[in-house]
Amino acid sequence: RRGIKISSKKILTSDYCILYSRYLAALLRGSSLFKGGKMIAYCGLNCSKCDAYLATQENSDSERDATAQKWSELYRAEIMPEQINCDGCKSDGRRFFHCNMCEIRRCCVPKRIDNCAVCEDYVCYILAGFIKLAPEAGVALEKLRSR
Repeated sequence: RRGIKISSKKILTSDYCILYSRYLAALLRGSSLFKGGKMIAYCGLNCSKCDAYLATQENSDSERDATAQKWSELYRAEIMPEQINCDGCKSDGRRFFHCNMCEIRRCCVPKRIDNCAVCEDYVCYILAGFIKLAPEAGVALEKLRSR
């Protein structure tokens, strides 16, 4: 298969087209999927900085292994490298298995809101609990609210 070389990485042409078309579709819909080059999750985290997202986009099994080991220790759970596949929690593609169970995502999707910052129930008990675990998400959401 033919590929495009970007910096030191080779991205398969078909994969590049899929990613680029998703990016354009998000922009055309006026979605906040990408804000300032960042993929902002429902919870306020930047998916484009997530280890699972990066390992998936790089298609790197060694990064999947490292992420699974790191997260298994950090969260005291058995996370396997094959579970480390994610195109972002707002994507129609692959998602890390937790994203399908995420209470914040389950709340935002049926409300059709881009993230918790625009929710009329901001800050709810679910989000407050999450912010205790990931304070950077709270900071990001507050920045979004101030715009």
